[in-house]
Amino acid sequence: ASDVYKRQYQRRVRAALRWAGPYGPNLVQRLRSDLSHKWSHFFEDDTVSNYIYHLQVQPPSGEDAFQVLSIPFGWAKAPLCNRILNLSKDLPVLWIYGSSSWMNFRFGHDLHKQMGDRSTFVTLEGGHHVYADSWKEFNRTLIQAGKVLIKMVRRR
Repeated sequence: ASDVYKRQYQRRVRAALRWAGPYGPNLVQRLRSDLSHKWSHFFEDDTVSNYIYHLQVQPPSGEDAFQVLSIPFGWAKAPLCNRILNLSKDLPVLWIYGSSSWMNFRFGHDLHKQMGDRSTFVTLEGGHHVYADSWKEFNRTLIQAGKVLIKMVRRR
């Protein structure tokens, strides 16, 4: 029942923002000023509230996919931990966690150790949204991983 309530609540929020029309971004700015503040070192204008507004008023395809892939409380229907060790041994895996994320990195680290040399584990400063909290280091890490992957492909 809680999933149904949560889904209906999200639909109501989106409907209210759609109804607000051109005042929607301002409404987001007033109700969620914490989000604009978090990224204020990147944007001095209303870019963040506009972005969030436009994300929320679009059809919720990501949320719909999440609902299909999960059971109540956000648990996965087919957990990655039960399948990742069966991936091709030629496929490298990069694990990136934020040091202060709500997600427990120990589980990913244990899987990383089981995977051996084909797996790289990185912890960066930041929370769950480490790609935004520590974007420079995150981008450097992805670029480095891409270079390693290109070398591996060229060796084949």
